Amino acid sequence: MKLARQVSAVARAHGAVADRAAVHEVQFAIAAKPDTIDVGFWRAVLGYAPMSDDNAVDPLGHGSTVWLQPLDEAKPLRHAMHVDVSLAREQAEERFAAAVAAGGRVVEDNGPASWLLADRAGNKVCLTAWPDGA
Repeated sequence: MKLARQVSAVARAHGAVADRAAVHEVQFAIAAKPDTIDVGFWRAVLGYAPMSDDNAVDPLGHGSTVWLQPLDEAKPLRHAMHVDVSLAREQAEERFAAAVAAGGRVVEDNGPASWLLADRAGNKVCLTAWPDGA
């Protein structure tokens, strides 16, 4: 934080103006009952790393953070969502294997072109290999 303030001070001294409208962060919150939260599955399928116990972050800093939100046991889960992940074929195959090893359930198997997987709460992710002939 101190370094960031120093960099900002130097930038201001040189007349640079920050465009705060050009900066944002997108975080996906995946709600699930506490006994069906699968942070390991989401880390594996996205190729993400832990930052804390309840999230998954892109180690390269390009993708959105994924946060696993515990849903109150008394509250009904009234929504459905899925995430699409497109990547190189060899990476898709590795992610598929890692996600299954982390407890993911195969919903549709169209491998090696694509797979539809779900975590224990039923949240889905479609892994699709780029159609680059590899």
